[in-house]
Amino acid sequence: MPGREILMFSALSFGDLYVTRYLSPFLDHVELNPIADAWLDSYGWNGLAAYKLMTVLLVMTLVGLIACYRPATAKKVLRFACLATSAVVLYGVSMAALISYIAMGIPS
Repeated sequence: MPGREILMFSALSFGDLYVTRYLSPFLDHVELNPIADAWLDSYGWNGLAAYKLMTVLLVMTLVGLIACYRPATAKKVLRFACLATSAVVLYGVSMAALISYIAMGIPS
């Protein structure tokens, strides 16, 4: 299995959870994924962390199965997962920067 990509996907998934937690005091609905939002509403932050961990483990399991037969395809799937998750993290970081910018009262 592609080691660097797995590490990157895990780090990005943790970053997603961190940014979501950071933004939670400022936004009403911080989690835009309806399934993850339901986990957050039902089970709190520990439940959301468990949900995100399960999604990481599911992706790794599927990539591992794909890698048994088509290693190059597995790498592509994992790279796509990294790209999609990095877009989510980048969006969250930009929201956090905007909130910080507004909180400092800097005129536009």
